[in-house]
Amino acid sequence: MLIEWNIDYPLEQGILDKMQDAADLCLQCESVSVPCSITVCLCDDEYIAGINKAYRDTDRSTDVLSFPSVAYPAGATAGASENLLRLEYDDETQA
Repeated sequence: MLIEWNIDYPLEQGILDKMQDAADLCLQCESVSVPCSITVCLCDDEYIAGINKAYRDTDRSTDVLSFPSVAYPAGATAGASENLLRLEYDDETQA
């Protein structure tokens, strides 16, 4: 899986490698064989609170936010929706 990193502070390469392994394992567990990409932003509470306010009308920080680009059918996961994933393919990133 291609990961675009958005990190505002120093982080050990070993941590990024482990996160890459975890992302790849998620695709493997879901039996996804099409190229995929994600953007990961590691940030502080203030930054994520601003994103929550702007996109979710929630005035607080949270541990995680996700914005899927694929609208999966109810109860379906990525592994069961490869045709939808193919529609999201980006020629520039090859994922």
